[in-house]
Amino acid sequence: MIIDILVLAVLLISVLISLFRGFIREVLTIFGLAGAAFAAFYIGPAIEPSIASFLIDPNAEVEQKLFGVIPFSLLATLVAYGGVFVVFMVGLSILSHVLSEGAEKIGLGSVDRSLGAVFGFVRGALLIGLFYLPFYYFMSGDEKESWFSKSYSYPYLEWTASFIDDFIPNTTKLEDKAVEGIAEEGKQNIERMIREAQPKRNGGEPEAPTPAYDDEQRKSMENLIDGVNE
Repeated sequence: MIIDILVLAVLLISVLISLFRGFIREVLTIFGLAGAAFAAFYIGPAIEPSIASFLIDPNAEVEQKLFGVIPFSLLATLVAYGGVFVVFMVGLSILSHVLSEGAEKIGLGSVDRSLGAVFGFVRGALLIGLFYLPFYYFMSGDEKESWFSKSYSYPYLEWTASFIDDFIPNTTKLEDKAVEGIAEEGKQNIERMIREAQPKRNGGEPEAPTPAYDDEQRKSMENLIDGVNE
């Protein structure tokens, strides 16, 4: 089936890329992206004012723009965050290259590439699981059976999607709590409006509400309900 072909193609491409690049480069690439983003997030705001003061003329009467399109204030932000990201990414890429070459020189090249192939397989499986998540969430079991029943990879797709789903925060309980909070707040508002609408006594306190039924009427209604239940 075409699904199996696509799954095998993604896994094969991911494994081959990691096999040639090696485990060290693959892992450090991920850490490099995360580290560069982290550095840009924390260092970017610190250097943005300096870049802005260099680009923007404080005496200008109109907003300065690059090529008449990009405001210099936005350009300063892009340069600050983007510059930090690129610098850290290049630095970590050089580090991964040095470590990979070092592993090759001391005879660990085959180990590095073998671990890289394993890493590539895991990465490919996770990517496939991510692509399958919409089917996992929004299709019923019968629909998925009709679509993927002839696919040999269907059980593995389900397992991978279920595995990824365990790491995704479940917002259902949070949504239920939010709805309960809104309902409780609405109930309190209605009760307050009823209290405010009740006639006041001379002392300022609301008068006790007049019962809708007297004791005899209430007893008759209870007997009627008991008779229906029987």
